[in-house]
Amino acid sequence: MINHFKSIYQCLLAAGKKKHGEQFQFDEIDMPVVEKVVFYILRDEPKCKELGIVLEKGILLTGPVGCGKTSLFKIIKAVNAIPIQIFPAQEIAREFAAQGFKTIDKYGKLKYSKGNNWIYNQICIDDIGSEGNISYYKDSCNVIEEVLITRYDQFIDHNVKTFGTSNFNADEIEERYGLRVRSRCKEMFNLIAFDKDSRNKRV
Repeated sequence: MINHFKSIYQCLLAAGKKKHGEQFQFDEIDMPVVEKVVFYILRDEPKCKELGIVLEKGILLTGPVGCGKTSLFKIIKAVNAIPIQIFPAQEIAREFAAQGFKTIDKYGKLKYSKGNNWIYNQICIDDIGSEGNISYYKDSCNVIEEVLITRYDQFIDHNVKTFGTSNFNADEIEERYGLRVRSRCKEMFNLIAFDKDSRNKRV
């Protein structure tokens, strides 16, 4: 399994260099996060259990602004280590403002037909908490809250995973969305947090 870990790690590192340049490296302070993600990708049950990772759940990456949450998911997507589509929370909110409540159903139940079956897609909601309340005509709605609740139903009914990133910790998620969403997030996600001292890679 050590060789498999190195293989996945090198694959992610190569994808990072391709996307961000040859200077790209995973910082030492971020390695606990990278390690958990790699073992999740490998579906290494004993190691994941040791690290507190549940393979049946998705992943919510949290941490300070610019620490690399979104970049890590984009790298994962680039090498198809986890098949996901990435949607920024603010774009979902803007789509709601333009198209209304069908947006919640679209992202909450994102799916396509294959033969006689519906295939439910795994998605990553990027920057959860950044969207604010959005109005469609006179109807105000916290779009991401409703999408997360709908995604939770798909998780329970169809074992569909959701992934995400947020600058918020668990307490801040509860403050932003309420206890109901925090409780559902705990069931849906492995909460993996970057260290508070992880540097801002954007500067």
